[in-house]
Amino acid sequence: MISENIAAFISAIGALASGIFALWSFFNERRIHTELKADEKLFFGVPHNPSFISLADHRDCVLEIPIHNVSTSKRAFITNLQAFNQNGEAVDVTWSGSSDNLGIITDQGKILRVEDSINLYLRANDGKCIDYLCIKIFHTFSETAKVVVFDKYADIQE
Repeated sequence: MISENIAAFISAIGALASGIFALWSFFNERRIHTELKADEKLFFGVPHNPSFISLADHRDCVLEIPIHNVSTSKRAFITNLQAFNQNGEAVDVTWSGSSDNLGIITDQGKILRVEDSINLYLRANDGKCIDYLCIKIFHTFSETAKVVVFDKYADIQE
């Protein structure tokens, strides 16, 4: 009977130790996951009209947004982009990571890879000058979109 009590006691201690290590492992995994996610950040610069476009009329129709990936080990992907005018109405735009010197967006695709730093170019499909645009940029480092606002006539741009 004493040997049965000792065996049950040892089993209980083993189960308790196993539970403690499982709990420690879970919290350690959450801490590591949080540290890895903290490194996943994209910084978006101020949207502006690109200076390399030769014709001023074409320059006003294109926006350039600098993007910097802080993560040294992971790539980010721009997966979608939505643009809105001052009234909150959707504006049909074309976007990519490159533009020619006339402001035509080249290499249009659905996804844009951001390894280190890149410029995002967008152009309204109606060909009109962009005075104001609220841009929602969806990327893989966040579940919520980053909102960038271009206001040509604002005193201070965010």
